[in-house]
Amino acid sequence: MRRSEHPSYILSILKETFQSISRNSLVASAASVAIVAALLILGIFMVFTANVTSLTNSTERSLTIQIFLKEGVSETQKQNLEQALLENEKVRSVEFESKEQAFENFQENLSDYSNLLDNYTATNNPLPESFIVAAQNPEDLAEIRDEASEYSEVEYIRYEENFISSLLSFTDYVKLLSIILLVIMSFVALFLIYNTIRLTVASRRKEIEIMKSLGATNRFIRTPFILEGTFLGILSAIISVLI
Repeated sequence: MRRSEHPSYILSILKETFQSISRNSLVASAASVAIVAALLILGIFMVFTANVTSLTNSTERSLTIQIFLKEGVSETQKQNLEQALLENEKVRSVEFESKEQAFENFQENLSDYSNLLDNYTATNNPLPESFIVAAQNPEDLAEIRDEASEYSEVEYIRYEENFISSLLSFTDYVKLLSIILLVIMSFVALFLIYNTIRLTVASRRKEIEIMKSLGATNRFIRTPFILEGTFLGILSAIISVLI
């Protein structure tokens, strides 16, 4: 098969590609459906992995310790302690909770036990002032607790060690599991697409043999398959994204 005129050769290849799709519309449709299904499976697990990662990261960022202050701590001491905490490179944020805020939070979060403070007001309640500290990395909360406990203004530090440790282990496990599932589903999707292409080529073996007997080169036979696969792949990807 002569290719002295390159433009005509390209046109013939394109013509052969679209004629092939038209002649084998049923096979092409089946291939597209299989590719769409494979990409949908992969896409669903990608979305699942992204959401799980986002949820676990959000959960980890919400972990805090609460540093309760002694009675009679002056404003200067509070400011100095807050500044010291903020200067700690492990600390992401520091929020001060006054006695009034602690009283309101107690009534709101523990409404069933709000009667315990019936004889108190927002200003004379026994709840201590505190700093709520969030870490840059949740694993650093224990170190922040140890460092903060050395300050004389600190009465008590609430750090739910078992809960935080269990939650961090669980989030790490969930992240690892989601990544493993994503890798597995990626291989499943590739396997489905690979077998779809093999079946498509196998179903047209006689057509290939006829073209060879007429003198068609391997390149002339192969190129329409590549173009057809590219076209069906792009079309299937667009359909998957739209779905």
